[in-house]
Amino acid sequence: MPRRLSKARKPDKDDLRSFQRFSGTLSDGDKAMPVRFKARIGDDGEVELDLHAFRITKATWFVRERFQDRSDVAEFVLSGIAADGLRFASDSLSFNSLGERWSGIHNRHWSKPRGECGKVQYFRTLDTARDRPVLKLQLKGFECFPALHAKCALGAIQVAGETKLGEPDRLTGSIVIEAAEPPADIDAWRAEAEKFVEHLRRILSVAASTMLQAPILELAAGDMHDIEILSRTRQHAPVMRVFHKLNLQPVLDAAITSFFDPPIDVKNLFFAIEWFAMATTYNEVRLVNAMTALENLIDSNLTEEEALIEPRREFDKTRKLLRTVIRACLERWSPDRAAAAREELGEKLIDLNRRPLRRKLHLLAARWNVPLDGIGDEQIGQAIKARNAIVHSGHHPATEDGPDLWGQMTIVRELVVRFLLTAIGYRGQYISHVGGYHLAHFPPGEVVAAIAEAR
Repeated sequence: MPRRLSKARKPDKDDLRSFQRFSGTLSDGDKAMPVRFKARIGDDGEVELDLHAFRITKATWFVRERFQDRSDVAEFVLSGIAADGLRFASDSLSFNSLGERWSGIHNRHWSKPRGECGKVQYFRTLDTARDRPVLKLQLKGFECFPALHAKCALGAIQVAGETKLGEPDRLTGSIVIEAAEPPADIDAWRAEAEKFVEHLRRILSVAASTMLQAPILELAAGDMHDIEILSRTRQHAPVMRVFHKLNLQPVLDAAITSFFDPPIDVKNLFFAIEWFAMATTYNEVRLVNAMTALENLIDSNLTEEEALIEPRREFDKTRKLLRTVIRACLERWSPDRAAAAREELGEKLIDLNRRPLRRKLHLLAARWNVPLDGIGDEQIGQAIKARNAIVHSGHHPATEDGPDLWGQMTIVRELVVRFLLTAIGYRGQYISHVGGYHLAHFPPGEVVAAIAEAR
């Protein structure tokens, strides 16, 4: 008997990782055309599209015309609905190619476009309504074992990740929060929950020492399940982790506390974290990024009195006197040289009133009570000089008798780590790279005090 062909398997409506079939419209402003397409979420969190071929006619010509218009980026609106009611919506579809061809007896003009969406939303109706909303943020390249659990004012939290990280540019983890009770205002709960999971993502990025990308955000509330997918940059493997994957529960606990009751009112914390966790390859870049994160924290959180040597009004008087002295000195120069030098030196005078970075670091460390045990002024000074040399020359001019760049880079990263851990009120074990990879305790003084007390 001839072998019976198996029927094509229907898409699982609950599995958006498999292709779902949609019928809908492709539009640009007031111009629209019917389309059929398939879509799924890839392993990296990007939406993969497969649009069916369509004839290029007068009704569809606007697609070709808009695509070939190079005056701006052509973004189309794509929407559709599946047979089971699943809805797809994107207002940021851009084509890489229209895949035009001529075929058929009548030599018809066809297009098989290829494109990608910057943002996609899925909407579906749940079979069973949820009284308590659930928000889920999916993470790329996150490693964690075991799963983490906690509770807070917004509800119950679960953080999960891959036990052993393979390809970092894949969806491997998630942050989930479920309301303890049905909220009176679901929109208000969602807004606060989104801020909360974003805060956790940033702190976990510090722990992993890489910026954890989060392309997918889901909300299940009532009988609706909304899924938002944003195209993200490629996730890179962690380098110089701050916490081991087996020791993330204390980090989560500190992150939760710092969201609801921050021990320090930190300005621009997220900017500093992004600089610190940014993917890098060379030690020169690691040093510059870490120093930028440190300067961001310092300049954002020092008062004007701390950042300046003299109050601005007082220094204005000093600057006028200095200008008088400079003009007197420049009278001996040729007029052309004197005019150019007068302008340049005048701009430099403003810098004279700014405290040196090392002094500002110590001022903020004293106010926040950041421990600097084991980090000397000479080490900090050498690191600052190395950073300045890289910024001004584009490379590090290594010297035979000076410390290597690795040591300077690890010193600055350690400083940033201690400021960040202080900012979230963390206490416990972490990974230090100063002098080589080793487990350390934060703050370091607590261990010394405990040993002395035991004796």
